[in-house]
Amino acid sequence: MSGKSLEGKRVAITGATSGIGLALTRRLSKDNCRILAHGRDKQKLDKLKKEIPSVGIFQADVRQSNFASNFMDTAIGELGDCDVVINNAGTIWAGTVERAKPETISNLILTNVEAPFQLAHRAVTYFKSRNAGHLINITSVLGIKTRIYSGIYAGTKHALEALSDSLRQEIARTPIQISCIEPGMTLTDLHRDFKEHPMKAMGIENPLNPEDVVEAIVFAMTRNRNATVANLVLLPREQKA
Repeated sequence: MSGKSLEGKRVAITGATSGIGLALTRRLSKDNCRILAHGRDKQKLDKLKKEIPSVGIFQADVRQSNFASNFMDTAIGELGDCDVVINNAGTIWAGTVERAKPETISNLILTNVEAPFQLAHRAVTYFKSRNAGHLINITSVLGIKTRIYSGIYAGTKHALEALSDSLRQEIARTPIQISCIEPGMTLTDLHRDFKEHPMKAMGIENPLNPEDVVEAIVFAMTRNRNATVANLVLLPREQKA
């Protein structure tokens, strides 16, 4: 199946200063997309701007109550429009449920559920007004399954999967698209605070690289109009669960 060109696409990306988001920003800039890149860390954003002068930057914490509106308004204003929104920012925690502090649970819900829900609402509302657009939610393979010690994190990703599937059904007869990309073990900074990287416990010597996930995102972005990538699971070959 041949695909659409990325040339000139106006793309807003959350969590764009590291991992999958950074790799995606770099890739799309090479495809001559116009990009608004979000991050919390000013130094990282300044570094990204220096590397890719054409990219627009947006510094904020996704947990802020007005984040979604401000981010979308900035994307529309600076890019002239917005064709694609990538809901990528997120956080992770693993452990037994009783070990989770209330503030840990609250942070996971605010970052992984509240923030992407609000942005999905704002993005789809805007896409309906222009009768075009593509919302891509970066979830996880744990959004469609669970494993031991992952219940709280997996629950947040299940929530985003549920919203995405319902939205896709709501707008199935319109030009608007909703996609979920569900990576397995990927080598990013997401696990930087873990005492031991989970890839070791899972016996994975060759995890996915962010660029592997980027290829899946690009695949979803470039399908012809009559085809939608609703869900795409991408696993390292060694991952069993």
